[in-house]
Amino acid sequence: MLQNWAYRLSMSVISFALSADAGSLPAAETPAKPAAPTRTAGEPEKPSAEAAIRRALTKNVSLWYHEVPLKHVAEDLETQLGVPVRLDTAALTDVSVDDAFPISFSISNVSARAAISLMFRKLQVTAITAHEVLLITSSEAAESVLATKVYDVSDFASDDVSDDDQHDLAALVEVITNCVDQKSWPDNGGPGTIRCFTSAGIRALVVSQNQAVLGQIDDLLAQLRSIRDPGRVGRRASSDLPGKRREAAPPPSPAKDSNVPLNYWFSCSGVDPG
Repeated sequence: MLQNWAYRLSMSVISFALSADAGSLPAAETPAKPAAPTRTAGEPEKPSAEAAIRRALTKNVSLWYHEVPLKHVAEDLETQLGVPVRLDTAALTDVSVDDAFPISFSISNVSARAAISLMFRKLQVTAITAHEVLLITSSEAAESVLATKVYDVSDFASDDVSDDDQHDLAALVEVITNCVDQKSWPDNGGPGTIRCFTSAGIRALVVSQNQAVLGQIDDLLAQLRSIRDPGRVGRRASSDLPGKRREAAPPPSPAKDSNVPLNYWFSCSGVDPG
């Protein structure tokens, strides 16, 4: 009995000592989460994958293929452009093209966008930006892939914010829908849409279309803006101004310029060579 009591007492003392030691130990520290990477002030923001592909398509390339399988053409384009290039095998099968289809094509020093368009045009094949890759697919499949783009067209609207904005932008919409792939717009049964947005000082067109049409809209707006280039006005000759007749320059004289053929000089001056 005495031995049992002494044993229980000793175990209690040991347990108390262990608990006291544990309380004196510092609490385990929770590992700190790594800090999220921050962009250094002034460091350019990394462009999106889609923006990188669009920029790559503006590069000038030289291509030369003689019966090269399509899959190897895709690999070469990926190397030259520095962006991922993939084949849409399901859509390509619909136009009787597979990854072994032989490609024969050559061109030098043109933009990658133009080269790809020319290379695949006869095959009803094209390339679009989708899922962060340059996707080689059928033209029909590409037309059904719509993207939304917002165009800042404040420079096409009146200087004063008014109801004229809607009129100005409506005129621009009419030009776009009548001059860029008419069949792709709703009035002709197409899937594309275009809407004006004029609010909070914003004057924009919101366009949902396939990438080929969006590219044509880019080109059209660039041409319209180039017409208003102030430098072009300054370069107009005074003789081009309305109400002033522009005198034709006299033809060169053979006596002053021996390199001008006599028959050319006679025909321009009206002199009978006799």
